[in-house]
Amino acid sequence: MLHIKNEYIEHAMIKEAISKHSRKAYDYILEKVDINEINIELQHIGLDIIVNKDNTSINENCGTATSVFNFMKCLYETEKDNILIFESLKEQEDPDGFQFPTQYEWLHMTGGLDKFCNDVGYLYLEDRVLMCIGFVHAYEENIEWYQLEQVLKEIGELVVHTYTK
Repeated sequence: MLHIKNEYIEHAMIKEAISKHSRKAYDYILEKVDINEINIELQHIGLDIIVNKDNTSINENCGTATSVFNFMKCLYETEKDNILIFESLKEQEDPDGFQFPTQYEWLHMTGGLDKFCNDVGYLYLEDRVLMCIGFVHAYEENIEWYQLEQVLKEIGELVVHTYTK
């Protein structure tokens, strides 16, 4: 997983950045850890992901689906070392994205930019854990964000129907 310099970051700020999408918490973290250092480490561990201080920039934040999958797989494989992250994902306050039924534990992080709707996380079913990664992008000018969200919701319904038979 990422090994950034030994800088103490308040756990509450990490939780707030993940579960509440807090800009204040995100900026606080970036005061402690340089964004360039994060990007160097992401490249070092073989992930084609670039993050920017402006986390709303479509052009400055990018990554391949394969790299997001590899990051999530690595995170899951080291879950015991990343309890704070998993707790924060579980407390996600944004109901957007796949919107799985509440009977299943859904630890996730949503994201949305102009013409993009994203949701990534871990769906805990009775007999397995599914890693779900959804990126929906509209090229049409007249598509509204809520329509992209609806696509992810319908995919979520299909996932539950397929894997809980």
